[in-house]
Amino acid sequence: MTVEAKNLSVTTNQNMGPEDLVYRVLRRPDSTGHLLLLEERTETGMEVAEFTQADLDGGRLLFSALTRPEQRTDWFALMARAGDLETPIKV
Repeated sequence: MTVEAKNLSVTTNQNMGPEDLVYRVLRRPDSTGHLLLLEERTETGMEVAEFTQADLDGGRLLFSALTRPEQRTDWFALMARAGDLETPIKV
């Protein structure tokens, strides 16, 4: 399942591009799946520790589920960084 920018987005008043807004994974989903970042050339995913708004906008962030939809109650936590500003996010 692709994690879309409409589901995860941070706005900033700083003049920066989407590649400058960086998300760092603080807490991974425990048992329901993995966050993966697609590699552009191979179209395979690697478990991710950090990604950018450009990755979200480009549809490269995925949640790979290990359980059926009715069993998914997990969450993950991120830290969004834009320049010197950071804010925590729970998804």
